[in-house]
Amino acid sequence: MNLASTVNALELTGVSKEHPGSPPVAALRSVTVTIGSGEFTAIVGPSGSGKSTMLAIAGTLERPTAG
Repeated sequence: MNLASTVNALELTGVSKEHPGSPPVAALRSVTVTIGSGEFTAIVGPSGSGKSTMLAIAGTLERPTAG
């Protein structure tokens, strides 16, 4: 049994993030992603789509609003 193939390096489930304001600005809406140990993943999208916010939450630099 290859133990590395059964371990997830990163798992986000239903993660959302709103920045305060009137009205609040949604940076992420219910994002779910699983990246296994040893896998490479590219996060792409247009400016303002939440790429940096998702990485900041994954690195525990920011807290999600939900998830």
